[in-house]
Amino acid sequence: MPRSTLNHAPGCAMTHWSQLVSSRGDSPSCLDDRCARKVAGLGCLVIIERWIETGYFVVLRASMVVSENDMTRLPVILFDVMDTLVYNPFREEIPKFFGMSTGELARQKDPTAWPDFELGRIDESQYFHRYFRDRRAFDHQRLIQVIADAYRWLDGAEQVLSKLRDESFQMHAFSNYPAWYQTIEDRLGLSNYVRWTFVSCLTGARKPAAAAYQYVLETLGTSPDSCLLIDDRDDNCVAAVAQGMQAIRFQDMSQLSEELQRRGIMPSS
Repeated sequence: MPRSTLNHAPGCAMTHWSQLVSSRGDSPSCLDDRCARKVAGLGCLVIIERWIETGYFVVLRASMVVSENDMTRLPVILFDVMDTLVYNPFREEIPKFFGMSTGELARQKDPTAWPDFELGRIDESQYFHRYFRDRRAFDHQRLIQVIADAYRWLDGAEQVLSKLRDESFQMHAFSNYPAWYQTIEDRLGLSNYVRWTFVSCLTGARKPAAAAYQYVLETLGTSPDSCLLIDDRDDNCVAAVAQGMQAIRFQDMSQLSEELQRRGIMPSS
């Protein structure tokens, strides 16, 4: 019986189920339902976990993995971060810090400062200098601490991400955010689930600009229809669909879980 001689190292020694069975035309019946669905439906890769006798080949228990050379093989989930995975302090904690309502603060802020900060065109000190139209002074360090203290997972976010990670989907942050994403990482460890690949301060492009989506596709080297954006903003979802991507307009974790289960992406249990 021929044996597949693959290495245990994730992402470097992999083979395709379709290659293993193509000479016989077998279906992947030796795999459990979850893995079989992935292999048959998504053309994914398999990497060694344990040997399974097929009667002709000795193959691997299927496990979706990603390598730098095979990123197009897997469906890609693109997560917005703020108000989708992580609590956003901009509507409560920040206005409260300044003793203003959200509307009053918005009227007094420089409307160009935040987009420039998100795009990495200005640093934190420049952002705070331009924060108000009248350039008034305030305690920058205290505001930074208020913001950092407010970062937390949205209810149920880690559970959803954990299930998706168990399913081995490739997940990336696709977020309009400044260098403060590093504070989120330090406090929450978001990269345990989602890579900080497409943050606007790093890419120089913000959703819903077409350039932001095109950069994602060019970087991943994948087709638009293999990408799923999960975002709380309608305009970002509409722009994703215009680029040929799939999109889910996030409302809450219950709604997201139901939609992911409906699409066969996340198991119900």
